[in-house]
Amino acid sequence: MGQTDDKNSPSQEEILHLFDSPDLYVEDMNWQSGDASCLRMSRESYSASSFLDNRAVVADADTHTIRLPISALMRAYRDKQPPARPLRIIAHTALCGSTLLCRCLDLPGHCLPYKEPYLLHKLSGIWRLGLQDKLQASLAAAGPPILELAVALANRSYDVAEQPLIKLTDSCTSLLPTLLGHYPDSRILLMYSDLESFLVAMLRSPGRREFARNMLTRSRLDLTAVGMGRLVRDEDLGDGRCVALVWLSLMYPFLRLLASVPQRVRSLKSDVLFSSPLETVASVDTFFGLDIGENRLRSHLQAGILSRDEMQRTVSFVIELRRAEQKAAANQFRDEIDDALEWAGSITADAPIPANLPYPV
Repeated sequence: MGQTDDKNSPSQEEILHLFDSPDLYVEDMNWQSGDASCLRMSRESYSASSFLDNRAVVADADTHTIRLPISALMRAYRDKQPPARPLRIIAHTALCGSTLLCRCLDLPGHCLPYKEPYLLHKLSGIWRLGLQDKLQASLAAAGPPILELAVALANRSYDVAEQPLIKLTDSCTSLLPTLLGHYPDSRILLMYSDLESFLVAMLRSPGRREFARNMLTRSRLDLTAVGMGRLVRDEDLGDGRCVALVWLSLMYPFLRLLASVPQRVRSLKSDVLFSSPLETVASVDTFFGLDIGENRLRSHLQAGILSRDEMQRTVSFVIELRRAEQKAAANQFRDEIDDALEWAGSITADAPIPANLPYPV
């Protein structure tokens, strides 16, 4: 997808109607070059994509990335003035079943999940560093606010009755207060796992250990932003403690968000989804106002959604096997896990994270 496809470039008419259909997906924007990277998608390819970044499943494998001027996207937004739609967001701590939840809600004509759109991930870094005003000032004076444009692009659907749902990357905690404040009809579900489960999921993979270390700078910024900068220390952390700090940097912003506008923010512990999938998905349906209905959800889940891997739909998934693998990993890394749990408890004794977040869905 690093190649460009000029032959398949959209017509002016297609750009004009960009906000009428999600077929042209805007994956990224390069502020320096002024170009946007776009992919041709279909309703099925959105369902098949676990991530809407360079791993997205495009509608036509022979079609490569399409380049468009960002100014053309802004012009289409100004000309169309797409009406604001209710914003439905899933934020999460990673590796907690959020992709599975999206698949459970993915019903054409009813709900279209956008799973981890890269553009919003990129903007979260800009917001985290407080550079949003500088970025906006560098763009065309007549352009719409860049966050409004990005949200509008990830809030399209194939039918007026089909409701978009945006599952953000775990990096997007920095965007959540802005989204909640700017969109009065927004609703946010915060999905999380407990610290021990998070430790097991991260420590069992060398790649995830490295990922956690790479997240340390971001985690420290996020903790400082919510008044928990005292947890940021200069000590050289082992992998377990590093993973624990990453988890804390997600959970404290979640707690603050839940306390701010509880009627529009709810929490969901991952264990609840896996133990009572139909009841949980039905509650999420009600919270988001998707109007799918329990009977339709029951049929959808019975069709095999829960028996397939959440990331790879062709791979089978057995909950008992997942639990056995988690138990084996917990035993394997018991010393690291116990050390991280004790350390996290000691540094958060004055502001502990509750075992269950308030306002469950």
